[in-house]
Amino acid sequence: MELEFRSCVDDAWYQVRIETEGVGGDRLRVKFVGFSDDHDEFYDADELTSFRDVEEFRSRFRPMSIQVQDWECGKVVKGTLVCAAISISPDDCRFYDAVVDRDTSFSGRPSSHSWSRKEMICSPSEKTEHDMDIGGTPYMLLVENLEKGISPFSIMEFIHQQVTISCQASVWPSKLSEAYTRGTIVVDSKSNLDKLSNFLENPDHLIISSKGRPWVMTEKSALHETARASIRSFMLMSQTILQNRSPTTSHALKVAISGTKEYETAKLMKDLFLEFVKHQGRLHQRLLLVEGRISHLSDAVRR
Repeated sequence: MELEFRSCVDDAWYQVRIETEGVGGDRLRVKFVGFSDDHDEFYDADELTSFRDVEEFRSRFRPMSIQVQDWECGKVVKGTLVCAAISISPDDCRFYDAVVDRDTSFSGRPSSHSWSRKEMICSPSEKTEHDMDIGGTPYMLLVENLEKGISPFSIMEFIHQQVTISCQASVWPSKLSEAYTRGTIVVDSKSNLDKLSNFLENPDHLIISSKGRPWVMTEKSALHETARASIRSFMLMSQTILQNRSPTTSHALKVAISGTKEYETAKLMKDLFLEFVKHQGRLHQRLLLVEGRISHLSDAVRR
């Protein structure tokens, strides 16, 4: 896949190649296509000390933008997100994310456009169809009963170690009264969804926290196509970063094997949580029923 990178020097987008260097490949070298090696940028894995660092670095990569052809000018209207060329000097043309500000008609051409620069992390809208051909549809898994305070990067690292796939993870805020939290895991294709689902749902083991709290996967769904470009660039970066980390197992999560005391305890806790989820579902249905009755009575009184 051809990539663009938003340089940390001028915040412009450039076509790049990625290489790894150093002991164990713990250094990332970003090479700018068409420029000498003097312009290369270097990033050490040790500098990415938090999930926020990883996410910010990830956002600087995306699949290559597609040039708009003359016959497509009519599709570019006010408000369209684009990657626009800016001439800094006769020999220096740079590309920045922009939004179309207005259309101006000229003789001999359908229209010309005025751009206003706008910092975006998304790809131009013209890339959508192309992105669909690069890989599969992203899928999201909802995982409940997570240990409070777990890091999204710990989830990503654990899954990469266990299943050898890259993913994007997020952890949701929880109420003070709740003993657990929940999160989402996003993968970039149906095959990776099946691979991860088989691992999480394997009856021969359970995924548990260091304190013994078992994971419970409750839902799976496909993501809208507009999320595809950002998901895929994230997968690429997380794959590179995780492969370059020292091969140690995350202490935040572990696999409890069937037949062990640890597994039996976790199985009881998982069954208890599933019953709790079913009870919540029944309460929600009752709430909807009572709300409907109240609404019906209110309508009757107004008549």
